Amino acid sequence: MRDMLHDRTPLDAAHAPPSAALAAPLAGRRARLALATLGAAAAFGALADFLLRADGPGINLSILAVALVAAALLLIRARDGDVPREAIGAGVAAVLFGAMFAWRDSEMLGLLNFAAVIGALVLLALASLRAPLANIRFGTVAEYLLATLRSAGDALAGVFPLVAHDVDLPALSTRVRGRRPERVALGLVLALPLLVVFGALFASADAAFGALLGDLVRVDLEMLVSHVAVAGVFTWLAAGWLRGTLLVSRDPAIGPEASRVTLGITEIGIALGLLDLLFALFVGVQLRYWFGGDDLVQATAGMTYAEYARRGFFELCWAAALVLPVLLTSRAVLRVEQPRDARVHRALSLALVGLVVVVMLSAMARLRLYVAAYGWTEARLFAIAAIGWLATVFAWYVATVLRGRVRGFAFGAIASGALVLAQLNLFDPDAWVVTRNRELALAGARTLDQTYGAWSLSADAVPAYLPTLALLDEAHRCRAAQSLLDRWGTDGSWKSWRVARTRAQAAVREARPALERMAASPVCAATRKDAAAPPAERAGG
Repeated sequence: MRDMLHDRTPLDAAHAPPSAALAAPLAGRRARLALATLGAAAAFGALADFLLRADGPGINLSILAVALVAAALLLIRARDGDVPREAIGAGVAAVLFGAMFAWRDSEMLGLLNFAAVIGALVLLALASLRAPLANIRFGTVAEYLLATLRSAGDALAGVFPLVAHDVDLPALSTRVRGRRPERVALGLVLALPLLVVFGALFASADAAFGALLGDLVRVDLEMLVSHVAVAGVFTWLAAGWLRGTLLVSRDPAIGPEASRVTLGITEIGIALGLLDLLFALFVGVQLRYWFGGDDLVQATAGMTYAEYARRGFFELCWAAALVLPVLLTSRAVLRVEQPRDARVHRALSLALVGLVVVVMLSAMARLRLYVAAYGWTEARLFAIAAIGWLATVFAWYVATVLRGRVRGFAFGAIASGALVLAQLNLFDPDAWVVTRNRELALAGARTLDQTYGAWSLSADAVPAYLPTLALLDEAHRCRAAQSLLDRWGTDGSWKSWRVARTRAQAAVREARPALERMAASPVCAATRKDAAAPPAERAGG
């Protein structure tokens, strides 16, 4: 691919129209890069079709992340002769979080890791732009949001300009004119999708024709159409994203200051001041509850301490999270007409941050009560991680935005979020939740939730969950044992391989004799027999 572009002159040299002598070489280089981009996207689509036909996600997603990052970095190098360090760093982040698909089995971690991979690919695309923002570490929140929207738009619609304009089909047809092998190959490429589509329609319309066609080509047309569709979708998305990363030169900035909507300190001060008062009123009520204890909660709210904690925890988390965009927006639209305007905004923002810290402490206090009553779950543990990240982001906001260093905030917030997610992957949340709930039950601190485990936790928790079976009653124990045997008793496709699943399967194989004895319990046998009986018999009729 490096030899594809011999002339290393930037495609947008000097931001001026190229001379007649340079126009043809530049156009030729762009067409060759576009053709290589389309080829890389087609290879990625075929790889995706092959890897995703599996029992579920696993190492297949890790391989796809590596393939897409490698294609982007190689094409950037072919375009420029080197790769920006920021693009390499974003690519490494995408590969590392993509590798987590081959390690952890938690669905929540899977969603967060997928979001992290997408975010890293957006940063890679932003770092590759030939634009004034050469260092992604100094991008603003608005620029990152705009880059995300542009990457999404590129993935959805970028294939159209890539094929219609960048590849330069007229020039390609001129090159193959008069060359019989190239003309034959191009004709076959054009005919293949037409034959597949119309052949499938005719085969579906007439069974005899379908049988004849099947005898002629020995191909399952429905399966062929399925392969073409899956590969086509991923080729489409990869081609559009790669095109936006490689062939588009644009300024990621939002625009000149004059074009932005601005507000004076009077409007913003009233909004922030009233919000401060609302938070202060809420904090005052919380202080009464903290010092008043269970009796005050029951007398005032008409609920137990546990119900009080359960009702408000996630609402407080959302309230704390929503304050951040309010503060960032108020700072972005503030029109500083006098030096005191910035000071007033800073004071109101600091007051709101301080009140949010108290709200987060209230949420943590409620969580402590919540866990004492209901135990740990994965969602509650992730909520604690989210609060910790929010606390870090608010501290970073005070250290950067409120001190006039706006361009250092967004990257720090993203980096801290990536660090928290990496720690969660290392922490193994599901196994910790199971272990901690078992310890609390053994210590007599709370009753074990017998329905939370074999049915709701991932493979990450299986080795830690097996000792918990002894604490379950017979009915739940036999059901849990049967669930473990059904879910983790057999191996799946290598495409969905994960370290967590391998460990779970090994643990279940080792414990199989004991699990089979538990599953053969008369209680479970009676339950299965009753479930298999007709409705009339189960009703006694």
